[in-house]
Amino acid sequence: MNDPARRKLGLILTVVFAIALLMGPGPGINLVNDARPDPVFGFPRIYLWGLLWYAVEVTCVVLAYLFVWKKDDEAS
Repeated sequence: MNDPARRKLGLILTVVFAIALLMGPGPGINLVNDARPDPVFGFPRIYLWGLLWYAVEVTCVVLAYLFVWKKDDEAS
């Protein structure tokens, strides 16, 4: 991975993925302990919280697959 742009994108995706791993279960516990569990679009907030961070993780993996995880001869 000699291309600086691919290296920078890989670093950004790694940081975003790590944040998503921490945010998924972390602050979500406060949503469970809420006195008024108001649903959002008919779903419990904790469910949507988990789905949001799962979508972020999947997006990071797909972007890394498309733009970062290439052999150097495939990058051109």
